[in-house]
Parts: sequence; C-alpha cells; structure tokens
Amino acid sequence: MVDWASKKATTLSELLFQICKRRGSFEFDNELVEQIARKHGFKNI
Repeated sequence: MVDWASKKATTLSELLFQICKRRGSFEFDNELVEQIARKHGFKNI
C-alpha cells in the first residue's frame, strides 16, 4: 500500500528544494507551495 500523504510531502519538499536552490534563496511562502501542488495535480494540501 502506498502512503500518498508521505509521497506528496516528499515530492513537494524535493521540488521546493530544487526551486529554492535554483533561485539561490531558501525562503518561500504558501503561494509557492500551492503553485507546485496545482502544477503536479495535488489536492487538499
């Protein structure tokens, strides 16, 4: 059985890290998290 909540959290964390690393800043807000979630089809974040 797949733990979707854990997979979602891991995926979001990895994507946030990649984006922040590319920008050179590890500051982010909920809007960025929501944009990533929408782009990748996550709901109820």
